[in-house]
Amino acid sequence: MASRPSLFLLVASSVLALTLFSIAASASSDDSVIELTQYNFDRLVTNSDAPWIVAFVAPWCGHCQRLHPEYDKAAKSLGGVVNMGRINCDNEKELAQRYGIKGFPTIKIFPAFKSSKQSPEDYQGARESGSLVSTALSLLNGVRDPVKKIETEEELTQFLAPTEEGENMSKVVLFSSKSANPNLFKSIAIEFTSKKVNFAFVGDDKFLDKFGIDKTPAVLLFKNAEDFIKYDGTSLKKTSLVQFIESNIEKGDRTPVAPPKKKKTSSHSVTVIEDQDTFSKKCEKMCVIGFVDAQNDAQVSTLKQVAEKYPENVVVQVNAGSSASSALKTLFNLEDSNIEGGFDMAVFRGHKLKFATKQGVKNVSDASILLDRVIGGDQTFHTLKEFPQIGGESSNTATKDEL
Repeated sequence: MASRPSLFLLVASSVLALTLFSIAASASSDDSVIELTQYNFDRLVTNSDAPWIVAFVAPWCGHCQRLHPEYDKAAKSLGGVVNMGRINCDNEKELAQRYGIKGFPTIKIFPAFKSSKQSPEDYQGARESGSLVSTALSLLNGVRDPVKKIETEEELTQFLAPTEEGENMSKVVLFSSKSANPNLFKSIAIEFTSKKVNFAFVGDDKFLDKFGIDKTPAVLLFKNAEDFIKYDGTSLKKTSLVQFIESNIEKGDRTPVAPPKKKKTSSHSVTVIEDQDTFSKKCEKMCVIGFVDAQNDAQVSTLKQVAEKYPENVVVQVNAGSSASSALKTLFNLEDSNIEGGFDMAVFRGHKLKFATKQGVKNVSDASILLDRVIGGDQTFHTLKEFPQIGGESSNTATKDEL
């Protein structure tokens, strides 16, 4: 008879542990920790030049529950300077097996550059935020800063001049009031090691008037010495800056000096999501999803206007009544809007499994309420357990997205 209460206590404690872990994971509005899955792990970690710290955890593990707030605190303190990821090994058994995970939590250190990612080391430090931050910064400090410091006009002219790789080599310059290149900009430059992008830092205000800069910090992306695009986002967080650079480095014929929000080109089209492949490719990083009635011209037109106003974002259309609409609305906890003529909208960060929604969108102003909060870093996100499966046959003619 003694075994019955013991079994009951074991089950009860396990349920309580799972509940507490789930509450802790969903209660935090901070998305500094990136949720890693089989769908995004290689792309984000092993095929990236950025350094990573990755925690392999299980929801029933008491030590994991105690690590959770310290890990989140460390990630928030770092602000993306070094990426911190988390893997739920109950859902991602293949990843756990791949790295020989036998106990929880296990924290792995993936150093900078793809060539060094094959044999990650176990983290042996204390499971508290200060120690994690120190380890992360040592990873960054151990890498040579790829950002060139500009001190004279001659150096700036040489940096902006065409390179041996050709005129399509993009140049990103940070103009700052600081005397030294900040870790955040260094970490961004490291992430672009394998791409045709050079980075420079200017800590002198004598160049500001030349480029029409009225305040610092300011980030400019140059295609050549005269044609440049100024980052005009309200957030200087790493994710926003990386998205700005990625969305512009391949646009070789872009018109100079036009703020991104005001520029309208044919590349700002809306893709209709009809199969899993298209959804996975379009939304693997971040996408804006409009759940519209394809027969409603006003809704379709509004979504196109959203794409034009926010050209740095991928905007996709999910048609009402489709399997994709049913699957995604269920996952995003969306019910059909009661506002006549309005449609539902979601922002989905595929690599982080985060989403935020707004119902009753009738015009661009309605959409901007959600999107401006996302851009400004003020929007609260919810978390999915895994990347959505929407059904639909894969398209054999789908073209590969280029960053």
